[in-house]
Amino acid sequence: MLKTLFFLSIVLNFTSTTAQDSIVTKSTIEIPDSTIEIPIQNITKLKNGVLLVRLDFQRRRIDYFEKFQNFKESEKIKMEAFEVNQVIVSTFDSIFNFCPVYFFAIEDSKKILSQNFDEVQFYNSKFETVSNLGLTKYNYLIGEFGFIEQDAIDEAVTKSSMSAFVIRDINFKQLRSPFPYYTRFYPLVKSSQRYNLPVRKMNKKLNEFAIESSVR
Repeated sequence: MLKTLFFLSIVLNFTSTTAQDSIVTKSTIEIPDSTIEIPIQNITKLKNGVLLVRLDFQRRRIDYFEKFQNFKESEKIKMEAFEVNQVIVSTFDSIFNFCPVYFFAIEDSKKILSQNFDEVQFYNSKFETVSNLGLTKYNYLIGEFGFIEQDAIDEAVTKSSMSAFVIRDINFKQLRSPFPYYTRFYPLVKSSQRYNLPVRKMNKKLNEFAIESSVR
């Protein structure tokens, strides 16, 4: 009986020690370099490149009303969308200085994704159409006013209820921390002030992260 108890105590002690060693091993695993390198690569890309901001001109809604010849409503939507986008463009022009910013319509997203830049109508900070931006996969990121996405299993994502200005990679995938990939956005604030705060905060965050990352 004593021998049995002695044997059990040895087994339990060994099991406990092994479990503790396993925990220590897991807690001391180093973070892969890629999780640090990718944000630095992205901030370098943006600092030395451009930010492409996606605008919604409400073209689907406009087409819908024009299809039923409700031109009064379609014209109203067209003017409202133009005014909102004009505020967004002018806000970036007056506040954002981290890198050059150009704008494109949401309908051109597939062309951006496939990098058919010659087929895209870009706008500068004065809302003038521009071309020949010299874009490559190495010198731009994408920004938009939308919703934060929450990572899930197998890279599936779901939208959260948090409205934000979000920065994405060239494949339109939301970036991750420590890159400052979003700032809160309050859509119910009047349009003259709605975009000021998120753009100002994003500009500040990007400049601070670039300094921390020694990016010039």
